[in-house]
Amino acid sequence: QNPTINANLTTNIQSNGLLKAGSTGNNNFSFNGSNNTLNNSGTMQVNVLQFQNSGATNIVDNYGTLTIGSNINIEGNTTFRNWQTINIGQSYNNNATSKYINCGTINSSSGFNLGGGRVINTGNFNVVSGPIDLLGGTLENYGILTSTGTINGTGASIFYNEGLAKITSFQPNGASIKGPLLNN
Repeated sequence: QNPTINANLTTNIQSNGLLKAGSTGNNNFSFNGSNNTLNNSGTMQVNVLQFQNSGATNIVDNYGTLTIGSNINIEGNTTFRNWQTINIGQSYNNNATSKYINCGTINSSSGFNLGGGRVINTGNFNVVSGPIDLLGGTLENYGILTSTGTINGTGASIFYNEGLAKITSFQPNGASIKGPLLNN
């Protein structure tokens, strides 16, 4: 079964808790309500994590291990706040109101489409392959950002770095590249 929850949903996974979509964690899990919250202090395993309601407000607070075997698909105003570990198997699609605040570790096997959204990294953000398409979004790095694919910008995109950025290829295409204003 691929659970799709059409009501507003608050999901709390405690520190020793485990939530799997399907018996192996390889099924999709979809939020379709207008106000959804996922609080994970344990372990969550899904294939695709989806927020399907374009008018929804979605909050994900991860203090444990969140493993998404395939994609994250986002509609609505969605914020991911990570203090521990998020593992993403494939690409993820965002929108202009999506935000990732990473104070832990995000491991992404493939790149992502920021879709005008925002990433704030103070931890470790690792993108093993594939492009990071900023598409008018903002990528702020204060921690360690590793991208072995290509980061693609557009005229409205911003790449801001005050940390360590290990980038294999960068195609700004008119994007702004910024850093601290003072030398110290």
